[in-house]
Amino acid sequence: EPGAAEAEFRRLGTELVLRKFFAYRTPGPLFIPKSGWGSPDEEVPLPSWITEEDIKYYTTQFDKSGFTGGLNYYRALNK
Repeated sequence: EPGAAEAEFRRLGTELVLRKFFAYRTPGPLFIPKSGWGSPDEEVPLPSWITEEDIKYYTTQFDKSGFTGGLNYYRALNK
């Protein structure tokens, strides 16, 4: 449903969403349960290949642009 993922990402905050993306280790597509993707207070350790400085940079970029463009790409795949 358009808007649901964006609302969940806003609730968690950009930095935590990016940490979860980069730390995601489950093979297959990313799955975010309808009940939510965890607590905004959750600690997510980063993989060794990305630094805190990288996360801060990407956070500032996604704070400007948001996630909607990327999400819409996947929403339109079957159309």
